[in-house]
Amino acid sequence: MNEENSGVETDVKDTAGSETEETKPKMAAKYTDEDVNRIIDEKYAKWNKSKEEELAKKQAEAEEAKKLKKMNDDQKTQYQIEKLTKELEEAKSTNAKFAMTKQAQTMFEDVKIPVTSDDLEHVVTSDAESTKANVQWLIDHDAAVRERTRQEFLTGETPRDTAKSITAVSQQDFDRMDFSEKAKLAREDPDQFKKLTGGL
Repeated sequence: MNEENSGVETDVKDTAGSETEETKPKMAAKYTDEDVNRIIDEKYAKWNKSKEEELAKKQAEAEEAKKLKKMNDDQKTQYQIEKLTKELEEAKSTNAKFAMTKQAQTMFEDVKIPVTSDDLEHVVTSDAESTKANVQWLIDHDAAVRERTRQEFLTGETPRDTAKSITAVSQQDFDRMDFSEKAKLAREDPDQFKKLTGGL
């Protein structure tokens, strides 16, 4: 008999154990599979891009080393001079563009036109003449837009007064009016009504 009871107890325990697992509250997923895939893809693309940039940099350095290895001393010196000259020109161009940006910003401030750094990026060059021409073009364009807008406002129709024109009522006409006509006058022209009634 004990053996039978022990079998029953085992069945009950198994059933109770499975019920508790099923009744456990499921936690809501913080990310969907699509979110996880998108995040992984973004991370992989970023990692891959950095590796490609690193590889390109190493290849450029290796090619540079090969060039230098093939050259004799005079050629190496000439190559280094050309490289430094190119870097100097780029630095001069960047410096000139920075100076032109400040000058262009001052020109815009003089005519009270607010500009963003993005606007300046499109207008400024390293050459003073072309920068001045671009700034002047933008100033003229802004003035033309303002004038067109002003003209659009001026060509609109003036609103008409749709209220009825109220005719003046004499004291005699007022005295002959019945109560409803006097009430109507009080609604339509309260100032005249006060004058005729003596401020009542």
